[in-house]
Amino acid sequence: MPRPRKMENMFKTPVLKFSGVKQGQAGFDNPRENIDPHIKTTAISTKEIIGNSFDIGTADSSTKFYLTNWNSGAGTFPHLLMRKSRGGAVGTYGTTVDTDTLGIIQGYGVNAAADSFVRGPAIYFVQTGAAAAFEVPSEIRFYTDARPRLNITHEGLVYFWYDGSLPLGSLYAHEAAINVDISTVGQGVYVKVTGLTTGCLNGVTINSDAFNVPKTGIYKIDWQISADSQGANKTYECDIFVNGVEQHDGSSRRKFAAAGDQGSFSGTAIIEITDTAHDIDLRIKEPGVGAGTDIDILHLNFNIVMLGS
Repeated sequence: MPRPRKMENMFKTPVLKFSGVKQGQAGFDNPRENIDPHIKTTAISTKEIIGNSFDIGTADSSTKFYLTNWNSGAGTFPHLLMRKSRGGAVGTYGTTVDTDTLGIIQGYGVNAAADSFVRGPAIYFVQTGAAAAFEVPSEIRFYTDARPRLNITHEGLVYFWYDGSLPLGSLYAHEAAINVDISTVGQGVYVKVTGLTTGCLNGVTINSDAFNVPKTGIYKIDWQISADSQGANKTYECDIFVNGVEQHDGSSRRKFAAAGDQGSFSGTAIIEITDTAHDIDLRIKEPGVGAGTDIDILHLNFNIVMLGS
C-alpha cells in the first residue's frame, strides 16, 4: 500500500483494504510487526479510520488478526472494543437505549451460487435497560440462524429461547379415565400407557404415545400418575421403556387397598438415548403370576428434556 502524503487522506477513504497479504509478511506470521510500516498506532492515536468497511484479505491458508500487549503490568491487556453511539455524526455522542445492538461478532461463508458471502452464526451484544453513568446494562445473544438461541443476561442468568432450547417434550392426561388393560395379558406383563395428549414439544416428536428424540444423548425423564384400581389389595408397577426395553431406573410401585381407591406414584430417571428411532414410553404391570386386574389413569404427566450429548 503506498504511503499517503497526508494522513488525513487516509481517514477520508470510505474503505480501507489490505488485500493479498501473504503469510510471512508483516502483521501475520510475525505479530510484532505492523501490516504496513507506514501505519503505526502512534501515528493515528489521536484520529480514527472512518469508513464502513475494514477488510484484511489473504488467499493463503489462514488470515490472522493480532492484538498484542507487551506491557509487564498486571492490569494491562489487549482490548477488542466495539462502540455504539446514537450521536448521528462521527465524534458525536448520543446515549444508547434499551434494545440497541452494541456490537456483533459473526461468521460468514459463501453461498451456493458462489457469488457472495452469506451470514452464519453470530454473537450479539444488546443493551437491556437505560444506560448508567459508567455502565450500559446488556446481554449476550447467540444466534445460529435469524433467531437467537441462547441468552446470558446482565444479571448473569442463562436461558434458552423457546424455539432454541434443548430438545423437550411432554405428554399428559387430565381428568381422564384411561383404562390400562391388564386383565387380558395377566399379571407380570407390562402394558403400554396410551390415550395421552401431546403437550409442549421442541425437537421431540410423538409416535403412538411415545417420545422420539431428535438427537442422541443424555435425557432426563419424569413421570407422575394418579389412578384407581378396579380391584382390592392390588399392587402396580410403572417403568420407562426405551425401544421396548425396561430401563429399571425411573420405576415405582403403588398398592391400592380397596377397589376404587385413588392414589399416585411417580418416577424420574437420567437415561442415555443411543438411537433417535427408539420409542420412549411408559408401561404398567401388576406383578405376580395369574389373572390381572385393570387400573384406570385419572391424571398423568410424562416429560423428557435433553441434558447433553
